[in-house]
Amino acid sequence: MEDITKLVGVFVSLFAIYKVVIDLVLAHSSKRRDEYAFTKQYISDLHTNEEHRYTLEKGFFAITGKLYSIEEIKLLLSQSTPSSSISQRGTIGNFVTFSQESQKYSWKKNTIRTSYESMQVLGFLYVI
Repeated sequence: MEDITKLVGVFVSLFAIYKVVIDLVLAHSSKRRDEYAFTKQYISDLHTNEEHRYTLEKGFFAITGKLYSIEEIKLLLSQSTPSSSISQRGTIGNFVTFSQESQKYSWKKNTIRTSYESMQVLGFLYVI
């Protein structure tokens, strides 16, 4: 009788694990489909210029978690690999600034000095 209880427990556990795995896989695929639909609608809204700028900025924030100006968003999305461009822009963070007039990026003035000072502080902490 004890062996049957253990066997039933094993089957119930395997079924529960199977259900959790299937739910996770289906949840990820539906999340990707929802993200695709949202992104497609967002890009359509971005090119029609009918949406308010705030709404467009918040839409990009919903997709990427980053808040940029509309001009910068359009520049990033116009690249040959927009996903890579957005990822790289997020990586460089506060080291560059975007000029809306020239549609170009430039290094912030104190970036090199700040980076050098940061390296000095890290070196100092390493020595300690």
